[in-house]
Amino acid sequence: MTQASEMLFLTKPALSMALQELEKQLGQRLFDRVNNRLHLNSQGRRLLPMADELLQRAHQIEQTFQQDTELSGSLHIGASNTIGNYMLPQMLGAFIEQHPECTPHITIDNTHDLAGKLTSFELDMILVEGNLHDPQLILHDWQQDEMWLVASPQHPLAQRYLATGTLTLLDFEDQYWIVREQGSGSREHFNTAIAPHLDAWHLRLELNQSEAILGACRAGLGIGYMPAVAVETDLKLGTLCRLPLPLPTRRQLRTAIHKEKYLSPLLRCFHEFCMAWPHTVAESAQSASPQG
Repeated sequence: MTQASEMLFLTKPALSMALQELEKQLGQRLFDRVNNRLHLNSQGRRLLPMADELLQRAHQIEQTFQQDTELSGSLHIGASNTIGNYMLPQMLGAFIEQHPECTPHITIDNTHDLAGKLTSFELDMILVEGNLHDPQLILHDWQQDEMWLVASPQHPLAQRYLATGTLTLLDFEDQYWIVREQGSGSREHFNTAIAPHLDAWHLRLELNQSEAILGACRAGLGIGYMPAVAVETDLKLGTLCRLPLPLPTRRQLRTAIHKEKYLSPLLRCFHEFCMAWPHTVAESAQSASPQG
C-alpha cells in the first residue's frame, strides 16, 4: 500500500478509500486483507490483465495525439543475468537510437523470479535462458548460447588436461561444483544437461551472481558451469582454464510475454526488434566492450 500510494501521489487513506469504492462498484472483493497487507485474490487476478490493458490503451491514446510518428513511452523489460549483463545493453542502445522517446526500465533476475513478475504484470516482456512451463506465457525461441566448464589452472582436472590434452566424463566424478542458484537458467541447464550424467557430484557453493562464481573458481574452490561469454576474459588472462566435456552444452534463449498482455505498438516493436537482432550474445558483448 505504501509503495502504491507513493507511485500515485496519494495518501494511504485516500488510496484505501479508492480501492473500497472500486470493490463496491464491481460488487466483488479484489483483495484479501491479511495482517494489514493486501493480497490479490482470484477476482483481483481476473481483473489485472484488463486493468493493465486499460492503462496501456490510455497511454497509447495520449501518445497518439502528442506525437503522430514517434513511438514513445515506457517499457518494463526483464532479463536473466547473461542476457541482461552481456547482450541487452547493446540492444537497448540500438533500439533507443531508433526510438529516442522510449524509456526502458530493466529488471535483471533469475528466470523463475522474472516469470513471476511477468505473470503479475510487473513486467511487459522477459528475455530468459531457462525453460518456462507456465501456460499463461507465450514463448518464442530466440537465440542460443553455450555453457562452459571452468576451473583454476591449479585445479587437478586443469592440470590433467594440460598434461594429457583430454578429459573423459569419468574424470568429472566426485568433483566439487560451483553453480548458480535454483530458479536460474544456468542451474536448470546444469541439472538437466550435466548432473544426470554423473553418478556423484558435490555442491561446493551455490551463488546468484556470475562474478561471484568466477571468483570462487579462481580461488580453486571447484568447477564452475558458466556462460561462455562470461568467462572469455578470464580465459584470455589465464586466470581460469576451460575444461572440455563430451556433452552438449548449448542452450536455448527465449522471449516471453503474458498471453493476456496487451501488445502496445511500442512493445510489439521492441519484441520484433529483439527477434530480428542479428548478433549473438558473444558478439553483442564484444561490441559493447571498449576496444584497445
